Amino acid sequence: MTPSLLALPHYVVITARGLLLRPTFLIACLCLLSLSANVSMAQLGFTPMDADRLSRMSQLADPILSPNGRQLIFVASRRDSNPQRNIDLWTADPDDEQALRQLTRDEALNIQPAWSPDSQRIVYTSYRPDLPGQLYQIDLRGGAPERLADFPTHMLNPRYTPDGESVLFEAMTFADIGQNLDQLTIRVQSSKRSSNLLISDTLLSRRSELDAPTDAVRHLFRLSLADRSIIDLTPELSQPYAAAHFAWDLSPDGQWLALAANTSPPPYLTLDNDILLMDLQGGKVLNLTAERSGSQFTPRFGHTQDSLVYGERTIAQQRSEPIQLVRHQLRSGKVSVLTDGSHSAEEWMFSQDDQTIYFTAQSDGRRHLYRTSPSGARPRLTSEGGAIRDISVGPRGQLVFIRSSLTMPPEIHIAEKDGRRMKPITRFNESLVRNTRLGTVTEQQFDGANNDPLHAWVLMPPGFDSNRRWPVIIMLHGGPYDAWLDEFTTHLNPLIPSAAGYIVVALNGHGSTGFGQSFAASIDGDPASLGVEDLTRVISALSKRKDVDTDRIGLLGYSYGGYLGYWASRKQLPIRSLVVHAGVVDLLSHYATDYPWGRQYSWGSLPQIDPARINQLSPAQLPGAWPVPTLILHGQADQRVLPAQSLLAYHLIQQSGGDSRLVLFPDEPHSLSTARAISLWWEAVFDWLDLKMPPGPILTPG
Repeated sequence: MTPSLLALPHYVVITARGLLLRPTFLIACLCLLSLSANVSMAQLGFTPMDADRLSRMSQLADPILSPNGRQLIFVASRRDSNPQRNIDLWTADPDDEQALRQLTRDEALNIQPAWSPDSQRIVYTSYRPDLPGQLYQIDLRGGAPERLADFPTHMLNPRYTPDGESVLFEAMTFADIGQNLDQLTIRVQSSKRSSNLLISDTLLSRRSELDAPTDAVRHLFRLSLADRSIIDLTPELSQPYAAAHFAWDLSPDGQWLALAANTSPPPYLTLDNDILLMDLQGGKVLNLTAERSGSQFTPRFGHTQDSLVYGERTIAQQRSEPIQLVRHQLRSGKVSVLTDGSHSAEEWMFSQDDQTIYFTAQSDGRRHLYRTSPSGARPRLTSEGGAIRDISVGPRGQLVFIRSSLTMPPEIHIAEKDGRRMKPITRFNESLVRNTRLGTVTEQQFDGANNDPLHAWVLMPPGFDSNRRWPVIIMLHGGPYDAWLDEFTTHLNPLIPSAAGYIVVALNGHGSTGFGQSFAASIDGDPASLGVEDLTRVISALSKRKDVDTDRIGLLGYSYGGYLGYWASRKQLPIRSLVVHAGVVDLLSHYATDYPWGRQYSWGSLPQIDPARINQLSPAQLPGAWPVPTLILHGQADQRVLPAQSLLAYHLIQQSGGDSRLVLFPDEPHSLSTARAISLWWEAVFDWLDLKMPPGPILTPG
């Protein structure tokens, strides 16, 4: 028997009934399902999808075709029987899926690989125990990985120069260091000794994603492979580390660097990105987008050097606005917007001949690969999701990307330049999926607020019988400008509660992305009202189904989804249980987040301007009882939604006589970062659900 949660030090549990808990595990849920349905596990004939099985799925990233098109480098994490998940580099043959080769086997996290121009070497960042990430190089003709430098901070996103003689990389430094890297080492050591002291003079008061001092900046460096000397290519950049939404590209001849960085002045009341064009030979810097409104980011050079494409939002920090693609012709200075707002681009890349621009974008609960021309022709669907990400274009025009779906873990696929003949190159997760019986996944449309159609993914449990009544969990995504996609995820994977015996409804309510800008922007200024009305209508529709047990309908919300869940409780919607991870309960105190920008768009005002409005949008400000039993989970290292939000909600529920439990994960950020934490998270969730709305069907009367 798995030991009690109380025997595990990885999280803290507080309950209204003291410290005595009744642990529940997925296998127990499945046994309960089979007993209540009078069906044996053998008759069901499947291995359950649980958090441990999920953690054994390989995660893939960064598939990049070599310059000669003959090989593919990618990153894969595999846990297998080893409790520690390592991340290694692999190569594959685009024409032979059997020709896989594992390049690294050390106890390290090896990420961000890049090819040398001659396709013979690979540079990458490797995280070893007790060291910042350092650059290593592998020669495919033989030899062990070679460490290239001893740098005092993380060396990130390496890339060879076109002559293959140097490597560019990003790293943290300080604005007054200049080229004195010995001084950088001293400063970093000094920062570590005074790590408990945080001083800030701007709105950039904390760093949630990186362990960096508040006065740190991000620069671009060049490492010479001949003598291992390192020089700072961007010594004039003075934007703090978190202010620099850093992305860059190098021109094919190595002369020009296009860099996206924040150019707003202190105290950084806005974070407005611009595209800087830097002459690496002459040192000149030109702000290409100084006259354009909003923010521009992620520049990508064409192969002929004349074209540069970047993403743009015309209003900085208004995240409901789609990202448009903009082309800047460097010789003529002509600027043209390539997309019409019907798609919000997420990543983009030129074809080898510069006649096509490929980009990914969400559409109706999926993420597809599209293509357009440099003249701005209407985007055409190239490869259909599931969910497609991490695209790479080869020298022969072939497309490589990672594709997954709700029932298919990520694998690397290859297709022709028009998207035809798509096929997998890797099959890392095939055997695990083959041995796991999954329930059915369908799409359903609900009538939402304003009679707008709402999209949802509906997952039926394995062994589902429509003549019985089943409990329902409605899952609410974070964001709020986000969506449940046809994508295989690692933490909030709806397959897990479905396998445990629940009908799962992953709801894309108002504010979700991929359903048009007006739908995403519909919650601007009031993030609560439409979402609560959506839930009211969806619960009403579900309650009319003969296969739904109306006494066992619950909500599971993450971040913004937790905010909606708190509102559903305060509005006394007919739900039996509420599970919230890192949910926002009070907007005024949520302004202490590490990312306060853009709240005037999502809230309709700011606390210093209209505090009464902010309080009206906060479920914590309503008087009275909290009628829904509530499980609250939170990572104590979370800087995006501070743990105080969950403590506040828990105390309010407790003081009002409500039923609640609090689970805190000491070292976890906003999104859980380890397989162990995810496993314990689901264990805590099912322990709670077993008490409040147990899984599995009951007979339908008559």
